[in-house]
Amino acid sequence: MDGEPQRPNVCFLIAMIKAMRFLNDPKNKEASIQAMVKHFKVKKNYAEQAYKEVIQDLKPIDDNAAPSVKGMETVIKLEVENKGLDKSYPPQHFIDDSYRLEALKRLGK
Repeated sequence: MDGEPQRPNVCFLIAMIKAMRFLNDPKNKEASIQAMVKHFKVKKNYAEQAYKEVIQDLKPIDDNAAPSVKGMETVIKLEVENKGLDKSYPPQHFIDDSYRLEALKRLGK
């Protein structure tokens, strides 16, 4: 990283990966709930419910911020149905994983 130019997309992904690793770690559950209460100004019971439903049950983003191929397939299907795309494409057509891979390399993991 020394002397290398910082690419904003990579810097963003590094921060996102660190955040997801924090949120997905069960030992940080209470700190995550308290952050929601403080920053989103919600009652603790709503923050606990949101944490359970989103972080524990839905698990929208894994620790390495890998794109969800299943999620992309759903979006593509909806875009075709709504005429946003003229035909279906494989999810990999839309995924440039180079930024994420660079972020993981810089994180050393």
